[in-house]
Amino acid sequence: MAVYERAYRAYAGPLTPGRARRRVITRYALADLFANKKFVAWFVACFAFPVGCAFYIYAVNNLDILEPLGVSATGLGTFSIGPKFFLNFLYIQGLIFAFLTTLFAGPGLISPDLRNNALPLYFSRPLTRTEYLLGKGSVLALVLSAMTWIPGLILWVFQAVLAGGRWWSDNLRLAPGIFFGSWLLIAVLALLALSVSALVKWKPLAGALIFAIFVGGKPFSLAINGILDTGWGLIFDINYLVQTAWTWMMGARITSEVGELPPWASFVVLGAVCAGCLVLLRRRVEAYEVVR
Repeated sequence: MAVYERAYRAYAGPLTPGRARRRVITRYALADLFANKKFVAWFVACFAFPVGCAFYIYAVNNLDILEPLGVSATGLGTFSIGPKFFLNFLYIQGLIFAFLTTLFAGPGLISPDLRNNALPLYFSRPLTRTEYLLGKGSVLALVLSAMTWIPGLILWVFQAVLAGGRWWSDNLRLAPGIFFGSWLLIAVLALLALSVSALVKWKPLAGALIFAIFVGGKPFSLAINGILDTGWGLIFDINYLVQTAWTWMMGARITSEVGELPPWASFVVLGAVCAGCLVLLRRRVEAYEVVR
């Protein structure tokens, strides 16, 4: 058959479901991430604290094994297993370990594709922008879930089994608080990391910007509170907003020396931060880029 007689025909075979296409991006991004030995070592080190918490829960519920060490029940009474214990767990695993993990893994998710003009290669295939962003965001969601709500719920179940009685019913609110509180932090960290990665193409600068947003918010909010004699400057402190949301979810209370915000304000501000990140991603993640 002559070449000129061969007309173009579009592919008519079966298409891979959108969920499977998204998983391809996630799988290769995770492979690149865990190919770094330093990240693997850090990821394993992040589970040291949950393991220590599990030993502590076992010790509190089996005080007889501590008697040879001279530890009494009164000595552990201050650190009872309750809302404060799991709030401290989320604080250390979420606002320290998960945050530092995001600094390492987040800046390199989108910036290499933008820097190398690879987005046209993605979107020339049956892949939507939403599927691309979900595939990239799933990397952080999976990694951060492994160090926040998954070990948190395991610790809650472990304590409920060992404590027995009415502990699980008296502390039933902690389980959904751990789950939804962790996902609140994961959503904020993932969207912020993706938006900064899409905005700044240089990875070290993107990591520095994420660090500045989280850490620099506290002194800025304290300065506003001092100048304007108000407590609403705390809306710029993402760490405080997340902790306030966690406190409400778990039915606990943490006092603050610089004033307090109502829980609804924390949810509104964090929702606005996530919405702003989505708008930025929509503007930056395009199949082409206009260079002026």
